[in-house]
Amino acid sequence: MFTFIFVLGEVAFRAKSKIVACLTSATLIYGIISVFGNTIAATMASKVLPDTLADPWILSVGAAFAGVFSFELILSNTNISVFGKGLLNFDGWIGRARDYAVTAAMSAQIQHDTDSAVKLAEILRKLPERDLNTYVEQYCGPGSVTKLAEAAELASADVSLYKALALATEKPDGARAVLKARRDRNL
Repeated sequence: MFTFIFVLGEVAFRAKSKIVACLTSATLIYGIISVFGNTIAATMASKVLPDTLADPWILSVGAAFAGVFSFELILSNTNISVFGKGLLNFDGWIGRARDYAVTAAMSAQIQHDTDSAVKLAEILRKLPERDLNTYVEQYCGPGSVTKLAEAAELASADVSLYKALALATEKPDGARAVLKARRDRNL
């Protein structure tokens, strides 16, 4: 259990994403590899810990902590070679699994952010044009309404959607605040 919490935290930290984005099959694989290594190390540590620890609960917690540290220090630096070929490299396996989990979490976070921005933009584009322009100018900076309108015309794009997408992608917190305030005022 502690290993999965650690794995989720590490992937979220490295990917700079939300925990929800880290709930992928890649993170599960990384967690399984980590649990496997920590279980082996904890089992080995429980044999090394003194038998004077009479309380089985203290022994099991001590073995778990010792297992995690011994896994990081010993097993992750252990390479088993046969005929000069690296057969088992725990550090390599863990590193590749971690990197894959981080990449998958980053991808999931980007997809979530994109989906959220499109949903926000679809709602924002329904605002009266004067209101949308005011919000875009305020949040995206002076002159942005003109620049965005020109860019949309040049691309033969829907001007309101173009401005709404700009607001939703550049300032998603501002876009959500606008929608919340309008909902609270029943506009």
